Amino acid sequence: MDGQGIGEALVSLVAVLLVPGSLLVEIACYVIGGVVFLQALLRLMRSGEEGLRGPSGAGTALTFLVAIVFLTFPQWLDAWGHTLFGDTGQGAAASLAYARGERSDRYELMLWAVFKVVQFVGLFSFLRGVFVLRDSAEGRNGATAGKAFAHIIGGVCGWHILWVIDRVQNTLGIAPLSITEG
Repeated sequence: MDGQGIGEALVSLVAVLLVPGSLLVEIACYVIGGVVFLQALLRLMRSGEEGLRGPSGAGTALTFLVAIVFLTFPQWLDAWGHTLFGDTGQGAAASLAYARGERSDRYELMLWAVFKVVQFVGLFSFLRGVFVLRDSAEGRNGATAGKAFAHIIGGVCGWHILWVIDRVQNTLGIAPLSITEG
C-alpha cells in the first residue's frame, strides 16, 4: 500500500465503480423488465386458458407493474423522490456534524463516497420492494404490502439520502456543517 487509508480506498473504489456500476444496473433493469414482461404475458395467457384455477388477476397486474418499473426504472426513483421531497432538481444542502475543526477535501470526498454507497443500497432496496409487492399479491414467502412499501420508501430515502438529511435537519433546526450536492 502507498499510505492510503480506508477512506481513500473507499473513495477510489466508488470513483472507479460508479459509472460502470450504474450502467450495469441500468442494463440489468432493462433485461429484468423484459423477462418480467414476458412472464406477465405468460401469466395472462395461462389465466385465460385455466380460468379461475389460473394465476390471480392481482398477481398478473402487479407483474406487469414490476415490468413497467424495471423498464422505466430511473424515472420511478425520481418520481418517488419528487413525491416525498418536492423539487429535487436544485441539489440538497445537508449538514453533518464532525467533531474536529475544519473539514478537508478528503473529508468531503469520503462523505461523497459513503453517500454513493448508501444510494446504491437504496436502489437495491427499492427494487426488492417492487418484487415483494408482487409476491404479496400472490401471498408468497410471507410477503406483505407493508413490507413492500417499507422497502420502497426506504429505498427512495436511501437514493435521496441528502434530501432526507436536509429535510430532517430543517424540521428539527439542526445545521452544524453543510454538505452540498450540485
